[in-house]
This record gives sequence, C-alpha cells and structure tokens, in this order.
Amino acid sequence: PVPEPVPVPAPEPLLKLTTVSLRGRDGAALTQLDTEEGLALHVDFTARQQLENVDFAVTLKRADGTVAYQTSTAAERLSLPQ
Repeated sequence: PVPEPVPVPAPEPLLKLTTVSLRGRDGAALTQLDTEEGLALHVDFTARQQLENVDFAVTLKRADGTVAYQTSTAAERLSLPQ
C-alpha cells in the first residue's frame, strides 16, 4: 500500500497584504472605471519583522488580458514605511 501524504503546514509569511483597494479621485472604492478616469491603489500590509528591499509590483490588465498599466515601487522610486 502507498502511504497517504502528510500535510505540512505552510510557514507564516514575513509580509502579508491585509487590504488592497482601487479608489477614485473622491476616495470612494471602485469596482470598474473608464479608461480616462484617474484612480489610486491603496495597499495595507503587515510584516512580522523589519524587511529590506521590499518591492510591490502592480499590473492592470484589460478583460482580454492586454496589459494596460504596469509599475512597481522600485520603478517609481517609492520608499515603503518602516
């Protein structure tokens, strides 16, 4: 007989995203938007310890999979809070 695999718990991640939301100019949450409409991406996260060289990357795609926008905190030279 083949022994059953034993599940191994995944280690707790060092960094965890807690909230990700898209917001319009008025600060209200968006579920869809027009191509000319501005938006802000809000990301909240927690870290179990101080981390160095963390980079968040964002890619927005159209319904057909075409990349409409792509950037990262490194590309924008943004510093994350300590």
